Amino acid sequence: MNSSRNTSHFLQSLFREIGIIASRPIYFIVLVAIPLFTIIFLSTIFGNGKIENVPVGVVDYTESQLSQQIIEKLEASAVLDISGRRYSSEKEAHIAMQKMEIYGFLIIPHEFDKQLYSGKKPSLTYCYQKSILATGEEVNGAFLKVLSSVAAGFIVESVMAGGVAEQQAKAVALPVEGISHPLYNHNLDFTVYITYPFIFVFLQILIIILTVYVLGRDKASPENIGGKLFPYFIIFSLYALVTNLVCFGLLGIPIRENLFMISAAGVMVVAASISMGVIIALFIPNYSIAVSIASMYGALGATMCGVTFPIEQMFGAVQALSYLFPIRYFTLIYHNIIYLNLSAEESIIPIAALAAFIVAPLLIPSKRRAFLLQRECKFRQLPTIYGVILIVLGGTVGYGLLYNVLYMPNKLKDVPVAVVDGSNTPISREFIRYVNATEGVEVESNIPDIRQAGELMEDNRVRGIIYIPGDFASRIYKGEGGAYSLFGTTSSLLYYLTIQESVTAAMMELNSHTRQQMIRQLPPEALLSLSQAPQIEIKGIPLYNKEGGYADFLIPAVLIVALFQTMLMAAGVYRGASSRKLEAMSAIRSITGFTSLYFMLSLFVIGVIPLLFNLPDIGNLLHIFPFILLFLFATAIFATLLSSFYTDSESVNLIVPFFSVGLIFISGISFPREAMPLFWQATYYLLPCAPAITGYIKLNSMGADIVAASHEIYTLVAQCFIYGTILYTVCRTKKAGPTDQPSDYLL
Repeated sequence: MNSSRNTSHFLQSLFREIGIIASRPIYFIVLVAIPLFTIIFLSTIFGNGKIENVPVGVVDYTESQLSQQIIEKLEASAVLDISGRRYSSEKEAHIAMQKMEIYGFLIIPHEFDKQLYSGKKPSLTYCYQKSILATGEEVNGAFLKVLSSVAAGFIVESVMAGGVAEQQAKAVALPVEGISHPLYNHNLDFTVYITYPFIFVFLQILIIILTVYVLGRDKASPENIGGKLFPYFIIFSLYALVTNLVCFGLLGIPIRENLFMISAAGVMVVAASISMGVIIALFIPNYSIAVSIASMYGALGATMCGVTFPIEQMFGAVQALSYLFPIRYFTLIYHNIIYLNLSAEESIIPIAALAAFIVAPLLIPSKRRAFLLQRECKFRQLPTIYGVILIVLGGTVGYGLLYNVLYMPNKLKDVPVAVVDGSNTPISREFIRYVNATEGVEVESNIPDIRQAGELMEDNRVRGIIYIPGDFASRIYKGEGGAYSLFGTTSSLLYYLTIQESVTAAMMELNSHTRQQMIRQLPPEALLSLSQAPQIEIKGIPLYNKEGGYADFLIPAVLIVALFQTMLMAAGVYRGASSRKLEAMSAIRSITGFTSLYFMLSLFVIGVIPLLFNLPDIGNLLHIFPFILLFLFATAIFATLLSSFYTDSESVNLIVPFFSVGLIFISGISFPREAMPLFWQATYYLLPCAPAITGYIKLNSMGADIVAASHEIYTLVAQCFIYGTILYTVCRTKKAGPTDQPSDYLL
């Protein structure tokens, strides 16, 4: 009897919910437009997935035939794009970098040729932009590879002139070389690295907020909660399957097997996200607070998934917090399948964790559920002014402080690397000591073979493998050149970059030491030629983020996003609670009020937080704050314009938080805008947040003056004019009607 009654309740609530979905326009936005936009956005924004043709410049003080040959070698690089970017001085090149016209530049000194052939060992110095982390590392690697080849070429030619064979000459120039093998994602494709897991990060944000809304929209009881949420489970599960089709089919992300497993994991994370929304709704009966917490919890999934910054490198308390996010376990399953090709049995722990999230609401005592769900009223509402205060303070100050705590380690250290030393000779052990002495890597030595090292990597106990073959030392001393192989995981790009940087530094130090021993073995004629060989010193100088800190790179953008997002939400909540049509004077008051309020908040967010957490802060406040004021003014106009279309105070909370993570991508700091398709490059000019991010980084992190940010200033001014004109038109033409009446809930 109870079973049939429960079935009846389930079906009644199910069909009622389907009717609501079909009749209210907001659901088309939330269930159709936003998910499809997410899949299209993340599937296309990274172009071909590679950081290529990055604009760089040259300061050529010599302007000789030799310097032109060096430039031509740089132009042949797939990563670097010079395209005639020649600068008359380092100051001019620095200004171009501060304008983000280039991401690096080479300095060829005065009388380079004369110094080179007179035995003075001139320097080829290159500077590269490291406040844009991934792009900067690619530029650094490309410069180092090309210029090292140029420097080695002079030594090879000189030694060969002394009667030494080419192979031996190359061994003298570069006694030890490394062959890097990025595992599983051989081309370091951002589509493989970011697209698939972040589609689910975006969907998780939407699902959790939507679940809280659905439960708060009208009276929910234990009998009908399943029926209310079942349509959303089906819809988002279909999106999970569509994501598989797009990523593994159209985009060609490699998946050797276990397609069923990754599909099942996608459906499970949808169910687990719904469950977390239910739990938030159960324990927080105030709607405004529940939505705010749901928004923050969902957005934190981008950090807690472990894709952009490894969870293992975070503080212990933050690592513990990550276990409360379903997306963490989904990402782990994805990594196991894509990067390690593990079977379903080897992912049993994250599968069990997702299952635990799904059943968690059922474990809440029934009395507790009945107390919160069987009530005559809907979610209690905060008065509008308190809701706005919650969004403003919680979103700006809370986000600013929280994200700094999450990324406080800032830089990866002691990344575990296994070394398989097949040579076991003094020179191989010396190489291992050099590697272990670097800050970024901690060596796990005494690994007997590559098979055991691979098992350690599959168990996530190491993130890279250095294989030194048995003939490593003998080839060096025979003049044939020794070579090691570096295998690094690409499940986190930071892991791979850190390992590669550390091992390359160790290799260069070993080469410097070993080259002196190799020289003694040369015949007198070659030794004489070598003593007269032109030698070049290669220097790489990172600018604006010298330590390569992840927080130093990301947090400035996060602070701008927090200001932008919360103002949109606060304006929407404030406007949605009003029954009056938007008039010109009320719009002016809204713009003035939010601009003033947020400018005072920015004194803390922009002025104090960087000081508290030692973030890059080399800019002139007299330049920074007028720029921030312009950004806030543009945002206030844009927010007021959007708020005129809201019919209630809640719809904004359902839609706006979803886009916070995507704004980081559009700004171009994670992936260069130059490598994006043109239509995504164009979106940069639509939202005040994107130019504000790049402008703030220029002024604050790079120490540029206001002129360097003129492009961003002109963009913001144009946005003020365009959106202000549209807003004025709306105020003149918008008529009051039924939709202008206040509503407790969404459409």
